[in-house]
Amino acid sequence: MSEYSVTWVIDGVLKIDAENEGEAEKLANEKIVEVLGKIEDFKALGPQAIRGSAEPITS
Repeated sequence: MSEYSVTWVIDGVLKIDAENEGEAEKLANEKIVEVLGKIEDFKALGPQAIRGSAEPITS
């Protein structure tokens, strides 16, 4: 049996109301960290970073 390193990415889109891009990113990060922090098994997956960027929604 051999050992392997697996890199994984979770891609998603969260629509959030905020005053500006910076606030939207902060609010989204707080919510994601809160939710993932409640999943004990998630820590075993070796998360290293959460990244995201906000942009205005134009309709």
